[in-house]
Amino acid sequence: MIFRRIKVKKTIALIILGLCITKFFALTPHINKGKLEEISLSQAMNELGLSEQEIKDINKEFYGVLEYNSWFPAVQEADYDSPVQIFKQTFQETNEILYRVMSYTEEPEPFAKGGIFQKGYYSNGQSKPNLIFAEFYEVDATVFGQRITSVRVNNNFMPIIKENKIAGIMIYGIERYNEKKSIVEDEGSSEIFNHKAAVYWREDFSTADLRNTYSNRADIYIDCSKPLIDEKNTFKYTIQNAFDKNPATSYVEDTDDNLMYISFGSQRQLEKIALINGYTLNEKLYKMNNRIKDIACESINDKNYEIVINNRFSLKDLIHTYQILELNTQANYTCIPSVIIESYYKGSSYSDTCIAEVDYLFQKDGWLFGGIN
Repeated sequence: MIFRRIKVKKTIALIILGLCITKFFALTPHINKGKLEEISLSQAMNELGLSEQEIKDINKEFYGVLEYNSWFPAVQEADYDSPVQIFKQTFQETNEILYRVMSYTEEPEPFAKGGIFQKGYYSNGQSKPNLIFAEFYEVDATVFGQRITSVRVNNNFMPIIKENKIAGIMIYGIERYNEKKSIVEDEGSSEIFNHKAAVYWREDFSTADLRNTYSNRADIYIDCSKPLIDEKNTFKYTIQNAFDKNPATSYVEDTDDNLMYISFGSQRQLEKIALINGYTLNEKLYKMNNRIKDIACESINDKNYEIVINNRFSLKDLIHTYQILELNTQANYTCIPSVIIESYYKGSSYSDTCIAEVDYLFQKDGWLFGGIN
């Protein structure tokens, strides 16, 4: 992680380089759980029951779950002449299988840019595999506008396993682009960075329809702070790490003040929040990086919908297991699942603030992401 030669990261502008992807790429998609096995195209066609062209189609009806810009990316199309990589993802906790299809896309001349598209199929081993995800894993796209330039998008998905069953699919992603300050004069540009996640809960993903339509929205939309980006492994420190039930991974901020937040709306009463603090891969990394000290949690007024902070907590340092925060509820207020970091314990070497795990206990539904055992 987070072994950087430059300690003061906040003043260094992120330089977005053009994405160079050849037609003969070799890529293993980032996963947070389970085991990946690469399989041949012929094996995938047999197990998925699809033709080669169907496997390489980019299925645009799944676009835009994270609601960055609905018009983006504009003109990328499947490159049916390119190779394809297919991975079979299996798990210890369940016999369910995910297939990940990585294929090449291209833009027509004169742009000639390329991208990598990922499709995810779910299989319970009995019924025909079902397409549950189709989005750009990595793409640098053309934008037809006068203000927006240098747009780059990364998207991925992760299963949420509860009680030995895939209960949810989390889609998470990053959008980076430059926006010109003026369309008349050359006054430079500012970088815009969006990082979000969305979760679909379903009883049965073998028949689930996760196409992005107005009437088929995700169950949860998660907002969060800008993450630290490893350009060689884009999703190494992003938001899904906080929910993957693997304390060896962490969500790591890259904000100017080293603070961070995770928040999403809910109309249900929240009772507890459980967190594993810091970067707990090992003791050395834990101490070298910032850990959370003080946390604020929000509530919403049930009458006028005003959002206030009426719960604050201090986490203990040097604790590598879950710390449980019991929320104080007030009449006419609903505690919502927000985690706002207000201060931190300083790391010995780096200024990155890290959180390994977080989960939420609701009054009626139990632990949202599977519990703390």
